[in-house]
Amino acid sequence: MSIKCGADKRDEILRQTAKEYSEYLEVDATSERCTLDRELESMLTRLEEYGSLLERTRSESRHTLDVLVPQVYSNYQKKDQYPVRTPTSSQLSFQPPQIFHAEDYFTRDVQKTDASSLMLPQ
Repeated sequence: MSIKCGADKRDEILRQTAKEYSEYLEVDATSERCTLDRELESMLTRLEEYGSLLERTRSESRHTLDVLVPQVYSNYQKKDQYPVRTPTSSQLSFQPPQIFHAEDYFTRDVQKTDASSLMLPQ
């Protein structure tokens, strides 16, 4: 009987100790939870915007393939019906415009100067 009584007493002491320690371990995580909720809401908003951007891109791509590509192809086929002009030789040759000649501004006579006349006065 003393073993059972000792075990009951030990269990009671363990329960009491666990209850006392549990008061120390109570955590208030409401501020962290609020921050986490805001971040999750922001991430979901950005994910929704990204999804709508992808959907818009997909619909514009579909419009390009269904409407614009056939229009370009039909315009290309119509272009083949017109005769092709070949440029003449005067259109192919390049003749630079006459802006000025260096001779108009500089003379051909070069006068030799000695080095002493090039020095600065002191």
